[in-house]
Amino acid sequence: MADHDEREDSRLAILDPVGGASGDMMLAALLDAGASAHAVMDAWRIVAPGTRVRLETHDVQRGHLRGSQVFFRYDPPSGGPTPSVGHVRGRHVLERIEGAALPPRVGKLAIAVFERLLLAEAAVHGTTPENVALHQLGELDTILDVVGVAAGLIDLDIGRILVPPLPVGMGGLTGTGEHLLPLPAPATLELLKGFVLRPLSVQSEMITPTAAAVIAAFGTPYADPIDFVLEAVGVGAGARDPSDRPNVLRLLVGRGVALAPVTSPTRFRRLAVVESNIDDLTPELLAGAADGLRAVGALDVWITPIVMKKGRPGYVLAALCPVELQEAVLDGFFDLTSTLGARVHEVARHELDRRIEAMLLPSGETVRVKIGERNGKILTISPEHDDVMTVARRTGRSARHVFAEANSAAQALMPSRTEDS
Repeated sequence: MADHDEREDSRLAILDPVGGASGDMMLAALLDAGASAHAVMDAWRIVAPGTRVRLETHDVQRGHLRGSQVFFRYDPPSGGPTPSVGHVRGRHVLERIEGAALPPRVGKLAIAVFERLLLAEAAVHGTTPENVALHQLGELDTILDVVGVAAGLIDLDIGRILVPPLPVGMGGLTGTGEHLLPLPAPATLELLKGFVLRPLSVQSEMITPTAAAVIAAFGTPYADPIDFVLEAVGVGAGARDPSDRPNVLRLLVGRGVALAPVTSPTRFRRLAVVESNIDDLTPELLAGAADGLRAVGALDVWITPIVMKKGRPGYVLAALCPVELQEAVLDGFFDLTSTLGARVHEVARHELDRRIEAMLLPSGETVRVKIGERNGKILTISPEHDDVMTVARRTGRSARHVFAEANSAAQALMPSRTEDS
């Protein structure tokens, strides 16, 4: 997520959409988990100056569960409709947030949500993000939901949201009058591409576009169990109280524990793979893009030839990177290539413990070697290629001979077969 660093000590949040998710349910869950209401209100005052709005939270019962529900109270409390920014164009909402003197991280997170929302609405209605007419999404309530969620995430120091399969109601309609749309709302489906959905025969909007935009901006799909130290639980309640399930959204806040499996003593590391299919870049530009992705932190980059639609030759450009550098690598894809989209998925990599030692060669030259160990036992040794090439150039010898000499010297570190037995 943009400018939202997932540091080693930052928290994770696991979304548990028992009854679905909406913007106000997310805000209520964050506040219930301990986010500062003052931080939220301060952000509101900045983004909606001159609007007298109060934040109220009330404990409510949904089924047999307690939940917290948020209410926006506008002063005066009667005498007119909820303040609204009207049926505005998407660019006006972004300009409103960008022009507000919000804390930088809060502002960037809020903008990230609305950008995804506008892209989805534009795709559904066949227009541009700047010209999307937001209708109900233009209401001040929606802006306050998004800005409040951004402020709550920052206040709780949440670096990433893990998203399990999401329940979506099908078979009904949402909206009013000429704006009636099938469920799930088309924009919601556009936003949730890449996430696992669990369709239900429920004729109600279980995931709203606002919640879907937050999930698209901050969420990471996950299905595998993780080791997780639970620190707080927030329960946000929706306005409805259906009989078939508690209409609550739970947010589990804590810290992930990266533990290697008992059966595998190698180090365990979660990485992200970012990839895109490309058929309109020259080989020179494609190679330059690969170099650029390495420069922003990709651990490895590879290019695979493929055949794309209409039989056109193309390539898959893929990069492996630490999860916390995922956004920088995504920015690299969009800056350095012509792609309009990139796929992202997490992978688990098991790694040998690594160290580097300098080996003295019979010629008096020094070459560093990488050593990989498991359970304290050396399993692999490899001379550093750059050192080999430097020695070869300096001495006039072939790189092949220098490599063989360095490799032979390094083999003295390897355990003998007798020791193995």
